[in-house]
Amino acid sequence: MTKKPIMIKSLKRLALAAYNPLINHARHYFKWACAFATKPWSSCSVCGRPGPKRFVTESVPDSLITMWALEQNEANALRIKESMTCPWCGAKYRGRRLAGCLLQAICPNGHQYKSLRDLVKAMNQDPPAAHHLNQPILILNWIDGLSDILKPAPNLVMSRLWPNSYIVQTEFFDGITPGNLHQGIRHEDAQNLTFPDASFGLVISSETLEHIPNLDQALSEIHRVLVPDGSHIFTIPLKKSVLKTECRASLDSNGQIKDQILPRLHHPGGFWGWPVFTEFGGDYPQVLSKKDLKVQINVQELFEQPGSIDAPICPVFIVSRS
Repeated sequence: MTKKPIMIKSLKRLALAAYNPLINHARHYFKWACAFATKPWSSCSVCGRPGPKRFVTESVPDSLITMWALEQNEANALRIKESMTCPWCGAKYRGRRLAGCLLQAICPNGHQYKSLRDLVKAMNQDPPAAHHLNQPILILNWIDGLSDILKPAPNLVMSRLWPNSYIVQTEFFDGITPGNLHQGIRHEDAQNLTFPDASFGLVISSETLEHIPNLDQALSEIHRVLVPDGSHIFTIPLKKSVLKTECRASLDSNGQIKDQILPRLHHPGGFWGWPVFTEFGGDYPQVLSKKDLKVQINVQELFEQPGSIDAPICPVFIVSRS
């Protein structure tokens, strides 16, 4: 007599296991269908394809907004930065901002490429040096859309051909020896890079520096592997009301996190994700300048954000040796 209820419960579990993913996929495609029908279209600087960019509230959990004590404008700006996703390549707003600055850095006198995809196509037809890419580029962390588009670039590190690669993609993985591949991607610790001096013309990173325990050491390593006139192009999380850059946490001699500012903050979830070691403030350009670094900040935001935002969305830092 007990077998029938058990069978019914099992069937319900199976039905739910199939039903929930179907509903989630249906909701996902319905939201994109509405975006295609109602949102303005713009060209993507990563893949070059036109399409709507969808604002996603869930891109930044409420838990992070609350723990970081963000005002409504700051929360909206962060959610724009972490969404407004291209429907074709998946590049977020910050990825497209970086792509534009990267193309400008490669061709400072006016680039002929509408997108990174155009650059990659040209690189596959002619030597990259013919397209102003005279030094390899290091992408320090995986950047949605941007890293995917650059995969077809000639001799990418995923083919194990570095140092003959023009674009080198790395990521940080716990428990992997620096310089080794993990799931096809080279593992690197920004605090102790395995590349020789003056290896790259550009280093790209996005929302990464705040998670590095010894930020000064990482910056020293980044500029060690850059050629003398090379640049580090990056984005960092900035809170408008924070004026002074401070240490939120550090590691003790046993490698355990020691809090300097409470609550302990993680990205992307507030209480889960990568721990935040540095709280960047409005003085960070001056902090970098004191390290004998030349700082430029690109604040030319994309014209696709919903509504008026009285907060910085995605300033892009371009830093080189003085």
